[in-house]
Amino acid sequence: MTLTYNISWDSDPVADAIANSLLAMEVLDSFHSVFRPSVVDAVLACRYREIPEMLLGDRPPNPRLRMVRSGGPDYDVDLIPVADAVVSSTVQEIEDSTLRPWLTSALQQDCAGNDALVTLEQFSCWYGSAWLSSAKEFPLEGTLRVNGGPDVPVQLTAHEGDLWVAAPGAGYAGLSPVALEVMLEDERLVARIRAAWMPWARPGSNQHGRLLAASERLAEKGWQFSID
Repeated sequence: MTLTYNISWDSDPVADAIANSLLAMEVLDSFHSVFRPSVVDAVLACRYREIPEMLLGDRPPNPRLRMVRSGGPDYDVDLIPVADAVVSSTVQEIEDSTLRPWLTSALQQDCAGNDALVTLEQFSCWYGSAWLSSAKEFPLEGTLRVNGGPDVPVQLTAHEGDLWVAAPGAGYAGLSPVALEVMLEDERLVARIRAAWMPWARPGSNQHGRLLAASERLAEKGWQFSID
């Protein structure tokens, strides 16, 4: 599933940069009924203040940030490939109250003088838990088949009265059942939602239905929605 949102750089590009980061958060919030991230990564860059459509060669002091939910599945977050050092922080829950100040502070970094500003280029959630309508979706207790492949061990947990499935912990290099990323591409934000496991990827399932409903909520807010 892909969603796009056309953005514009007006008279205050700094405010626009913050607004764009909040739009990325809006995507994650829309999918909260089907996806709870355990790890969030943010990639930042420098752009010209007068022509924010253009990237600078310089980067902010901390171009890569990571937020990890404490008490979540025992993911080996080092498995997530990164090219640079990551500044990591741990929070009790990844939600608006923790994401908003985290991203706002990151955008206030210095960046190559007064003629530049920091922008959020990529916002990704590769690891987390996905909502499950019934434990009967499991072919065997404690395992789940990943898109026709072998059965793998999973963690089935309860949260606010619902069942949630997390990918295996340390040592598992694949994506979690649901993953998402938001990219700043030219003058638009592009959100890609990936249902990496069955039954979230199976049209007609309750899980797939929740993914569609979340996408439709964003479409009502101006995002353009398409199914890949």
